[in-house]
Amino acid sequence: MDKSWLKYYSEGLEDRLEKFDGSAYEQLKKTAEEYPDTCALSYYVYHLTYAELIEIIDKTADLLSHEGLKKGDTILLALPNIPAFIFFLYAANKLGIICSLSSDIVPKQLLHLMALEEKSKCVITTEELAPSLGEITVNTDVSLAIICSLKDMMKYYPLFKTWLFARREGRFRSAQFQKLKSLKIMTWKEFYDRDVEKKNITEKSTSSDIAFYLNVGSASGEHKSETYTNSSVTSAVSIVKLGLGYEEPLKTHLKSVTGIQNSYSSALSIAIHSMLCSGVEVVLMPFESPRIFSYTIFESLPNIIIGYPEMLISFMDFVKANGRYSRKSFSFIQRVISVGAAFPTLPKKRFDDFLSQHGCRARVQVGYGLTECLSVCSLNPLSESRNNSLGIPLPGIIMKIVDSKSLTEMPIGQKGEICVYSPTSLSSVLEDKEATDRVLRKHRDGRYWVHTGDIGHMDEDGFFYFDYTEKRCVKIGGRTVSMKAIEDAIKDVYGVEEVCAVFYKDELETVHIVAVVVPVDRFLFDNDKLTELNEKINIECSLMLPEYMRPSEIQYRASFPRSGLGDIDSKQIEQDIIESRS
Repeated sequence: MDKSWLKYYSEGLEDRLEKFDGSAYEQLKKTAEEYPDTCALSYYVYHLTYAELIEIIDKTADLLSHEGLKKGDTILLALPNIPAFIFFLYAANKLGIICSLSSDIVPKQLLHLMALEEKSKCVITTEELAPSLGEITVNTDVSLAIICSLKDMMKYYPLFKTWLFARREGRFRSAQFQKLKSLKIMTWKEFYDRDVEKKNITEKSTSSDIAFYLNVGSASGEHKSETYTNSSVTSAVSIVKLGLGYEEPLKTHLKSVTGIQNSYSSALSIAIHSMLCSGVEVVLMPFESPRIFSYTIFESLPNIIIGYPEMLISFMDFVKANGRYSRKSFSFIQRVISVGAAFPTLPKKRFDDFLSQHGCRARVQVGYGLTECLSVCSLNPLSESRNNSLGIPLPGIIMKIVDSKSLTEMPIGQKGEICVYSPTSLSSVLEDKEATDRVLRKHRDGRYWVHTGDIGHMDEDGFFYFDYTEKRCVKIGGRTVSMKAIEDAIKDVYGVEEVCAVFYKDELETVHIVAVVVPVDRFLFDNDKLTELNEKINIECSLMLPEYMRPSEIQYRASFPRSGLGDIDSKQIEQDIIESRS
């Protein structure tokens, strides 16, 4: 196997990889013992040292145990980047409880499906989802719900910061929920402000135990839960520390901030766990917005920024348009890491120039990763960044280009499927052996490789490049969006005969999703009926899809072009739309 990238490693780099034998909680606790008085977590006016963080996590674990939760149970954690997410994440891990990570912006129908399939015993979510608890938990094993607020951890709540917590309603909303006979519901304050007996943990969580479920949409558009062991998460720490050059004890205190939602693999493994276990202060940002991202950066002055390309570009555009920030210095920024999607050459150059104009010597390091590998797999080294490149594999990770059918490794420069071997890889797709076998395949070397479905190539120096994907998917804000998932949400709307979802990118590389619909005959030439159908489709999408997956446009046609096999020719439809806009 060609490993040309090794020449970019410092001598003995891979030999310094550490394997942690234990749980994610134990790894964090070890770090806390090393940096007890160092600030570990910041949330605007709220700050916690490592010692204080572990104390709160331990009490949260005792309270969960008091409620009857134990090793092997599952909790559904649907929270934004707020302190409660960190507390419950590690408290559950301490007890050996599996954390199913989702988001507070996921539709309630999907949360119900997760709770049902994963046999969740507890749901922890926000005030916004509180009124929907009955629908989320109906016919499930859930018996406990804990409602958290974005301002729960605030020591004080300055009025001038009210805008930070404004959602679509235009103001912060208090919890309003129906008391359910089958469900015990508590707010965070009611849950935490109790004195319970400390529990001695008799069944410790081991490195091989399943610790997390990540809920993603597969390439076919079907929901799936991927399982990850403690070992998958703890292995990411040494890989990230070596890859970023932070393997030695930190000489100066560093801060990091991310614009990635915590329910995504790169947020969990890199932006949260790897940073905390490296002694780096994690600055939490409750939800995505260029305005809040900018405010958080200039309030906290982080040394490390982790985000996806769209978030970084929108941050740049917001700063340029806002006189308050346009002359600010970025000299405090040491590293900017882009994950989740390819960063095209021209936008990347614009962002690098933007950093330089604001007194920052850092340049964007573009990485490549996918949910199935939990962590970033490759990163452009600081010493050399190549246009459109995904970089070189991080220490401990191997990548190769293969023929998907024969599994034969392709020669340098030739296209094939990108495959990854990593200690951070998923264990399985929950209760779906067929899907597991599609993703994890045993090669001739005896290793199980993750088949990404992405087509790329490798150059003579070991740099990898993304060419295209075989899946009908696109990355939006670091998230994989399946066209089939969008079609499935629309196809059963009364009046829809057929639907095909496609996407295109404009000159700024912004992704636009278009739902192209063939209505039933009697709707086709009736404008009133088409207007009504348009409203029904938008309503269905709002119920079934998170906001970032909803089509920005709906088009109507009398028929679709077909392939030789009679299937809808989505490529031709996509090309027609691109040409109509050129």
